[in-house]
Amino acid sequence: MSCSPLYGGVKALLTCDGGEVVSGIVSFVISQNRVLRLLSRVMRRAGGTPIATAIILINGLRCYLGVSLRGEGDAVMVARWPNERRAIVQFMAMAGRSRFAELAIAWQLRPMWRALAVRARSLPRDCRRMRRLAGALSRRYGVFHALRVVELIAYYSRYLELIADQQAPAASSFAQLSLSTTGSPLPRSREPRTREPANREPVRRKERRFRLAVMSTHSNPHGIALNLAARRRGVPIVLITHGMPIRPLARLPYDLAIHECAASSRIYVEAGCGMERVIVKSRRGDHAPICPPVAGALTAGVFLSKDPVDGRVMSCLRALSSDSRVSRILVRPHPVNLWRDLPRRLASLGEPRIVLQAGTSLRDDLRQCDVAIAGNSTVLLDAVVAGRPACYVRGLDHGAYDVQDFVRDDLVYEWHAPTPLDLGAIAEYYARREWPRILRQYADVDRREEDVAADVRAALEAIDAAEIRAVA
Repeated sequence: MSCSPLYGGVKALLTCDGGEVVSGIVSFVISQNRVLRLLSRVMRRAGGTPIATAIILINGLRCYLGVSLRGEGDAVMVARWPNERRAIVQFMAMAGRSRFAELAIAWQLRPMWRALAVRARSLPRDCRRMRRLAGALSRRYGVFHALRVVELIAYYSRYLELIADQQAPAASSFAQLSLSTTGSPLPRSREPRTREPANREPVRRKERRFRLAVMSTHSNPHGIALNLAARRRGVPIVLITHGMPIRPLARLPYDLAIHECAASSRIYVEAGCGMERVIVKSRRGDHAPICPPVAGALTAGVFLSKDPVDGRVMSCLRALSSDSRVSRILVRPHPVNLWRDLPRRLASLGEPRIVLQAGTSLRDDLRQCDVAIAGNSTVLLDAVVAGRPACYVRGLDHGAYDVQDFVRDDLVYEWHAPTPLDLGAIAEYYARREWPRILRQYADVDRREEDVAADVRAALEAIDAAEIRAVA
């Protein structure tokens, strides 16, 4: 028995949010913000009550009203975070396109009033039905998961309106969207039973507002919603990844998927994602032979995830500070840094060799380092591609051990901090004869960027041709 795309999207979101990495990040974010801590306590105590339901509905309305369509072009994108935006800009360069329309998520008065005007008549009915859905989800999955599902439905509803074809009817109300697909209780199993069909609207190509939808996230409501809305409107979908994927993944279909490496593509296949065309990015321009670290005037770079573990990071920094071979320690926060106390905690060490990097590019920071240190971060891969020895440290973030399998696959050396760095062992590790072969599973350092860009343009032409044949 197949299910509708939105119903499948809801189950995919529940699967992603049930993962250990997401749970750890959520707990960390709440711990860093006093207002969120208070709200979390209120939600826990009010779970299943009208207070919790009201908060869920207000948050859903906030998500719906916060989306507006900006810019022009025959492709539409969504990029809520900087790393998503960088990946999509990279795709634009590959595709030879300079203009995309964007589903921008920002809370500005004028777009919010326009969105509210669209829902003015149906809003009371929508809220009543969404209240029943939020209550059912809260009782079965908890308040957090209900909050996220309502976010997904809100984004999906607004996207449908904004990417609608010029002659297409307006999107259904929140109520129709939610109850027609998720009104009955969700199954306790979080795994979809069958492969989801495409379920695209039969829209004539000449009437279609957008010919491409581009995304760079597989697990957040705003990204899943674009995938679902584009499928509903008959718009081909392109995924361009940023970094290595974190399991579990949302099982979604893509007309074109551009991956960091062969290993990334394999993870998506194992998760059941349908990908009509797959292209791997070129890392040839970033590649350099590994430069073994040498004792004396050593610069160590500590690259943090978005959810660092305070005690573990500080222990690692103290170990580096006590090493006389280390002359400089660069600390680079994640682009979406959630550790508000980071500057104060670094200052508390009173160590002049520790420098907090801000506003510099990752490539420039790696060039300054003799060794790169991180937890569950794709920076480890970026470092070894750039010829810098990388060291994985367990427990630097809230994720499980070796989430990206870099240590398991013998790609990255593991440093058991706070023991001193063994520079000889690090040099031997990256000098192994089999290491270049392992690297190529995680980075295509052989193909030229121009060749990959040509493949991307050819794939887009093939998608366009397939659409023409489909409506002929």
